[in-house]
Amino acid sequence: MKAHGIDTSVLIAANDIAKRAIDAGHGTDGYASLTEVIRK
Repeated sequence: MKAHGIDTSVLIAANDIAKRAIDAGHGTDGYASLTEVIRK
């Protein structure tokens, strides 16, 4: 299944990373939070 050319599994993974960033106390500042989680 694809959504606008992006594989659904990629969208699910991105959503999970965003949730982890928020749960880790990074708030909802988006890109900066995701960057920090991805670096770990």
